[in-house]
Amino acid sequence: MPGIFREQALLDELPQWIELCQWISERRSALAQAPALALLDRKPQHEHDHPLLRHGVSRHGVVAALWNCHHGALIYPPGERSQVATHRYFHLQVQTLASYMQARFTYDQTRAGAGYSGLEHYEHYDGQREWPIAPSPTSDVGLAIRELSLAEHDQVVSLLPETQKAQDYAQAMAAIDLSSWESVDGKPDRIGRYLSSLKRYFARYANLLTQGVVFRLYRRARSERYNTGGRQRRPGYVNLPDVAGVFLQDQPAPDFDEDIDNCGGFEVTTVFIDVGLEENEETRTLEAAGLSPAETLEPTFQLYASTEIGTKLAQLRRQQLAIEMHAQALPFIYATPTPIELRTLHAFLLRRVERHLAGDAKNRTQARLECIGALILLSMLALGQPLKRVRELRFTVVDPSEPVTLRTDHTTLILNAGAGLGAALGAPAALTRGFWVPAIGPSYKTDLPDALSKMQRPPLAPGFLLPDTLGIGVLLTHFLGTENRTNKRVFGIEPSTAKQAVTQLLGAPGLERLTPLRLARALPTLLRSLGADATATWLLCAEADRGDEPRMFYTQHRVDALIRLYGRASHRLARQLGIAPATALPRLPAEPITSDEAIMVGARFVAPIGVVRDLLRTLTAEIRTSRRTPLFGALLVAYHASYTLYTWLFQALSTSIRALTSPRANTLFLTSPDDAVRAFDAALSDKDDERSSRARLAIVDKSLCLQLQNYRAHVDNLLQRLQPQIDRKQATDWQPFVVLDERRRLAPLTPTWVADQLAAHGAPLPANFHRAFLRTQLLTRGVTGEVIDSFLGHFNEGESPFGRFSSFDYGLHRTQLIPALQSLHEALELVPLKSRLLHHQDRRG
Repeated sequence: MPGIFREQALLDELPQWIELCQWISERRSALAQAPALALLDRKPQHEHDHPLLRHGVSRHGVVAALWNCHHGALIYPPGERSQVATHRYFHLQVQTLASYMQARFTYDQTRAGAGYSGLEHYEHYDGQREWPIAPSPTSDVGLAIRELSLAEHDQVVSLLPETQKAQDYAQAMAAIDLSSWESVDGKPDRIGRYLSSLKRYFARYANLLTQGVVFRLYRRARSERYNTGGRQRRPGYVNLPDVAGVFLQDQPAPDFDEDIDNCGGFEVTTVFIDVGLEENEETRTLEAAGLSPAETLEPTFQLYASTEIGTKLAQLRRQQLAIEMHAQALPFIYATPTPIELRTLHAFLLRRVERHLAGDAKNRTQARLECIGALILLSMLALGQPLKRVRELRFTVVDPSEPVTLRTDHTTLILNAGAGLGAALGAPAALTRGFWVPAIGPSYKTDLPDALSKMQRPPLAPGFLLPDTLGIGVLLTHFLGTENRTNKRVFGIEPSTAKQAVTQLLGAPGLERLTPLRLARALPTLLRSLGADATATWLLCAEADRGDEPRMFYTQHRVDALIRLYGRASHRLARQLGIAPATALPRLPAEPITSDEAIMVGARFVAPIGVVRDLLRTLTAEIRTSRRTPLFGALLVAYHASYTLYTWLFQALSTSIRALTSPRANTLFLTSPDDAVRAFDAALSDKDDERSSRARLAIVDKSLCLQLQNYRAHVDNLLQRLQPQIDRKQATDWQPFVVLDERRRLAPLTPTWVADQLAAHGAPLPANFHRAFLRTQLLTRGVTGEVIDSFLGHFNEGESPFGRFSSFDYGLHRTQLIPALQSLHEALELVPLKSRLLHHQDRRG
């Protein structure tokens, strides 16, 4: 903000103010929980609802005006392509804020000689009027700024000055000619009055800047100066928040490629509708309950630019069908290089690197550029990362005895300290330690509660160190030894230069089919062919744009397991390249490791298996309590709550069903009391649309079937004890899960009830904690990601297990899933239990 403040003191404090504002913005949800700040994060409810009106606008006119944004501004500050009126309006707000601060700073300086402390006086001032009045009252100015945000005033706003210097801007505003906005009688019209307020304000501000004069206005009658009521509300443009459950996603720009999944580079906006969003349910509520806000998004339709018509739309439709087929596990991948292409390319790139490092090239500048391009392409192969990420590769030096823990968003080449970069040409293998890959994750909208943070032991790792299996790190270290680096960038070139270097190399004869994106896909394709889960591939390849995928909200991976997986894939890639791996293949454990002590990356919280086991043990002890203890009143309500929670957890940990506010959505009930105790399959459709497009198979095994029968018998006995105090028909409608409040009134099971009961039993977990718990635990037990996604109902376009091109095999699904669930239930000590309310003969066995 050059030239906007005169005093260096104000400029010096700007970083602290910006940091404070960011801190408040990031924690606004938590701060709004305090009674005094209840309205801090209030959202407008309709187009005329300005949250700050009727809350001291006369005293804080500038604050209310800064809340508004121009109707044409989708983001603030406006983008370069925004219309002129949008930029001029933003400049007006910035200059008004700066003048407000500058005027009060000058006022404090002039009053300091009279024995006043401006800051102390300002902080303790509690009068009803604005203080101090400098350069003029801001209530009229705030009204003008709010009104000019509307579309009807764009022509007027476009005439406002755009200069950034404070004094020039103030003088330009003071020189505005108001004759164009005068009515027949010579008085200014409504727009003229708004501009007159701004003109008067900035004229006095210009005098303050040039002469240091703080104006004391003549005193008007209170009703004239501070009209606090009776006027029409003028909120200006109110930017309503997004419609609940409706999301827009623009097609990402291609990274110098024209591959199949870039939609031909057309301007495409996909509209998603949350098919599972219930009434009065917000994304923050879903997140707090342990669900991913994007889990039930359904792509409804796509918006194209008006120029993309005719045959192009037909082409896009064919591409969409190809994308759906491409999502299936096929024996070949068109969009990745073949082994012959990889071997040819690798040998070609090595020759370019060695020619530069040898130093005998005639054109050293061209040789260096080709060497950089070759190293970028080799790094893309080794790391599975795209060009735009690899060109930002960093390096750092770490002591060999210290563990590597970096807080950075960049992939980093790790070099051992000691000999330094000067010895890189002599012993690069000993110098190179590997590649540090930052751990991606979801961008949460809420803070993790302290109780859950304490359960996460050890804390999530910020990243992990991958071995230099292909020897690319050694080549990079050689290259750094020839460079005079003053920063931590490995390549140190502009994006356009990197693009030029890469495209020139890929234009060589025999490499025409290859593109940067296809090379980056080589490693992810090998990872998936080894049975890796999609989230493991995204983490290993640092695919940051995948961080908000629903699966990322539910998955944690052990770092050692990821490194072993990378080792297997990179060894296979080395064979395709025709080279010997530079590192040994990591050993696989004899049995899956399922403890909670490993270092993890991924979702910010997944319930530890020890916490879930202790919870089930507590419930089991309460259910099996001594028969001598009488059950009535509060004890009966508490016992029923424990038994209901245990049964619901049994069902949730067996089928992945969500806890929802709809009563029937929480049940997998039997059809009649005489059903045999046997396993059966059920179609499970929770948080779904009318077409049940996200339905999935729920396998109800013998144990769960028996527990559901036990619970139904428990509820029948409970209703007999409580009659006629309760409505039996209502209980029947809500079966099998019904809960009792303290007055023994029936209520349906809801996520809030589940969360409250979990906390009451010593495990303050989200109501739907089991979905992340199941996904993570099943992965550690060797279940493939495709089977888990079918079990949880996670799939993107073309990945549906019963889609038109699906190659999913439900037979293989059962043989993997059932043994893994049984192993998990044994570890949790989860077994069917009968209720104490049943007669003795009914509880035997």
